[in-house]
Amino acid sequence: MTAGGGTAIDCRSGQLLFAFLPAGDILNVAEAILRVFHRLGDRVHRQRNRMKFLIKALGWDRWRAEFESELAEIRAAGGTRLPFDPDRPPVEHAPDWPRTPPPSIEDIARRAASAKLGGPGLHPSTTLGASPSTVLRGLSSNRLALSEVEGWLETNVRAQKQDGYVTATVTVPLGDVTSVQLRTLADLALAYGDGTVRFTHEQ
Repeated sequence: MTAGGGTAIDCRSGQLLFAFLPAGDILNVAEAILRVFHRLGDRVHRQRNRMKFLIKALGWDRWRAEFESELAEIRAAGGTRLPFDPDRPPVEHAPDWPRTPPPSIEDIARRAASAKLGGPGLHPSTTLGASPSTVLRGLSSNRLALSEVEGWLETNVRAQKQDGYVTATVTVPLGDVTSVQLRTLADLALAYGDGTVRFTHEQ
């Protein structure tokens, strides 16, 4: 675990706080860091109210001493516990509810064509009227298209720890996404998964 890193006008790497931290301590350590920041951070100059500037102003040794003092107080008070045993985390099980049927390729194409796209983002074209069997036959006869699908599967689909589970990553160019696309994604997540979709800062 590192602390005090940042980008922008004053790029710096975080300094090593712990080479190893048990999962059960993560909330206590995070709380101690926040307490130091709330108590000593720059409340006057908002643009400089960053952990990296606080560490630079105090020096690493003093900041570390303040952190250790807060952490000791938190632990003495009993600390904050995770809602589960971190050494035996709960196991996710397959959904036990009936899954909804997935939207057809034609329906997805119609939805995509009906979306009103604006702004400078990428606006892919949509071909309507192709049946699933036609699409699959086209992929089988078009080695280039099939290799593109195989390439997407190789780079965007990862096996999870649980047998039979995968994570499919969808990249959103420039961060542009429409409500129609999100509703379609939700329908696919309910039909093929447990209905869970997570967004990341990498878009």
